[in-house]
Amino acid sequence: MKKIIIITFILLSIAVSGIGALLVAPYFFYNKIIQGEYYSEWYSVLNFKNSFIRPAESIKGDSSDLGNADLWRKFHFMDVILPLPVKNPFLFISPVLQYSKKTKKTEFGLKLYGADDREISKFYFLTNKLFPTELNAQKLFQLPLVKNQIKSVSKEKIWKDLFSLNIDSWNIPFAQMAYNLYILHLRSKILPDKFIKYELVEGTNTAIIELDSKNKDYVSEIILTNNKGVIYSFILLTEKNNRESKLVRYKLLNEVQFGGGSRRLSDILYREFKGLEYTEQIDQQGMLYLLSAWTHNTEKSEYIKEMIINLEKGLRNQRQLEVLYSFAMDKYGTTFTEKNINDLSLSDSVLLQRNVELETKKELEELANKVEVIEKPLLTNEDKIKIMLENVKKKKKSKNNKMIID
Repeated sequence: MKKIIIITFILLSIAVSGIGALLVAPYFFYNKIIQGEYYSEWYSVLNFKNSFIRPAESIKGDSSDLGNADLWRKFHFMDVILPLPVKNPFLFISPVLQYSKKTKKTEFGLKLYGADDREISKFYFLTNKLFPTELNAQKLFQLPLVKNQIKSVSKEKIWKDLFSLNIDSWNIPFAQMAYNLYILHLRSKILPDKFIKYELVEGTNTAIIELDSKNKDYVSEIILTNNKGVIYSFILLTEKNNRESKLVRYKLLNEVQFGGGSRRLSDILYREFKGLEYTEQIDQQGMLYLLSAWTHNTEKSEYIKEMIINLEKGLRNQRQLEVLYSFAMDKYGTTFTEKNINDLSLSDSVLLQRNVELETKKELEELANKVEVIEKPLLTNEDKIKIMLENVKKKKKSKNNKMIID
């Protein structure tokens, strides 16, 4: 009897120990995973970084004091709607347009200059991407219990947790552990290789990823959001020690919006450009309307042509024209120029092309004048006499109407 009791006790101890180990095991492996010390066929993050565990604290989009709001206007470029200065005497915009003949793609952005003609901010626009679900990426996520847990969480919460959730705690329910590991996996896939930190703008759906910037005078960030499973984003470069640049950044974080474009929107923006005053059409405001329209229909070279022609009619638009001439030359094989502009900084090939186009335009105008003279009907002697008599009558009438003052 005594042996039976001892054997039963041993078996119960083994069973209890086995159950205990089974219950403790998930916590043990979870703790190893979030320290980057565990890899298996069920779950692994090969590019693990400690920064995947804890994001930066959510920031507030502070208010910005950039003067009268009437000096700013929102423009829709690709999938991003940004507030930009249009009549601010201390800030002006120039486009960034670089066409690759090899890839047939255009890098598009904007540069913001301050009162001292210093480049204080840059914007680079990115194509949108689908937000990955990644439910089939790890065997752990394919377990019905885990998959159902992840699917029960709204996409909006997953997006916000991606940039705000701390996942270093292990004393949590199993379901939360599985969800945390899903967020960890998403971070390993979505965050760029070289990033410094990531965070959420408090009270918004806007996230920020700070990148390792080549130019140490600037902070480089990706501003992005998720809208119905689509990630919209752009890159913002802010000068570190420039107050105006920081204020522009805060204004963008407060007011940036995201939304898809269309060719129909391109036509609407072009009509709005046509509704501007002439003086507005030939300055940066007109350029921004046409540039915005072009981003929704990049095959329409007429927008680039009209930008150049109008800026040539304005004053002090050399910086914008330099970019547009070079881009048009690379993509369309012409600069679309119609007027000689001084003080341009251009490559020899672009300068040569402009000179050729201006000379050709001059020759065509001279030829048109000659044709007009030739096409005029020859006057008979009778017609010439009539014209001479009419001129004499006009002179006589003018003389009689003169007042003589002593």
